[in-house]
Amino acid sequence: MKIIHVLDEYTSSAGGLPAAVAKIAQHTASCGIDVEIICTRHDSLPMLCGVSLEVVKPSSIGIAWGWSFRLASVLRKAIATGQQRIVHLHGVWKAPQWIAARIAKQFGVPVVITDHGTLDPWLWDYKGQLQRWKKEIYWNWIAYPIFRHASVIHAITSRGSKCLTELFPRQRIEEIPNAVDLDEISNMLEKTGESDISREQIILFVGRLDPQKGIDILIKAFARAALSLNWKLVIVGPNRVNGYFDLLKRLVIDEKISDRVSFLGQVYGIEKWKLYRKVWVLAAPSHFESISLVNLEAAACQTSSITTFETGLFDWEQGGGLLISPNVEMLIAALRRACSWSDQERKERGKTSLELVRRRYSWDVIVKQWLTLYQSLII
Repeated sequence: MKIIHVLDEYTSSAGGLPAAVAKIAQHTASCGIDVEIICTRHDSLPMLCGVSLEVVKPSSIGIAWGWSFRLASVLRKAIATGQQRIVHLHGVWKAPQWIAARIAKQFGVPVVITDHGTLDPWLWDYKGQLQRWKKEIYWNWIAYPIFRHASVIHAITSRGSKCLTELFPRQRIEEIPNAVDLDEISNMLEKTGESDISREQIILFVGRLDPQKGIDILIKAFARAALSLNWKLVIVGPNRVNGYFDLLKRLVIDEKISDRVSFLGQVYGIEKWKLYRKVWVLAAPSHFESISLVNLEAAACQTSSITTFETGLFDWEQGGGLLISPNVEMLIAALRRACSWSDQERKERGKTSLELVRRRYSWDVIVKQWLTLYQSLII
């Protein structure tokens, strides 16, 4: 069996999607599966053991769609050659996925589609009616006519499954959540050289600076929660949306909390894990998310998180976290509650969060689900 993963951006700056693809590829390859990744952009993401990588740079005339003159021939060679091949598409809006789906249909090769939240209703609407019309035209006339032939539509959460069932009403929907590698994280935590870290009065946000992530809601809630002045808000992540970082900085000034809020930019490697280990709680008030790996990463460090129902983490409160809707009032209440935990309660919640991740969201569990799904497509 060979799994061919197709996506547009396989880059460190593209957020959780390429990270999720890398982990699926890495863990299935470690089980003896032949795995290849084909993409149109690649940067510093490391090569994976047992995984081949083909980068087809987009042509200047098709750069927005990720199209190139070579793309179809590269995909045809990968898909049409050999036996027992499965094409796994990640995302639905770019040329690589659309072309790969067409070629796979031509050769009768099974196709799995993971949208990674890119079909979430919030994304259809948040840029206004014109953007929605453009998406509807593309979806109805270009994307869906070929994607409706996919063998499996993969949902990351039960919420995503409901949305995808509406878009793919007659297709097989399978739900497999995102996951984290607990052994890898444990090794990283050991490298910090600090086995017992004293938690500081810090509320942490980790993620790209994007309206989707609800950082403006977090700043307002932090300012209005009437917490003691010892509490700080630390915001970590790259600036990905023009104007949004400036909006956030103005908001901090307007709310008169400049001395209590820090923007650290992107934090990598051991420094990121040190942050997870020393903060009191993570806050991830996203308008939508396909689980959000930062919640799982924090939990792996025994740091509980406040996140939203829209992430699809329906069982998060069973694991010691807090679930809210993405609005200021609910986040104020959650921040007050988290900041009032005793140190003992915080520790107990952190341990419970880790156990939930170990039981439901670790790669030791999830890779078996992927292998079962892929095997079901081989005739």
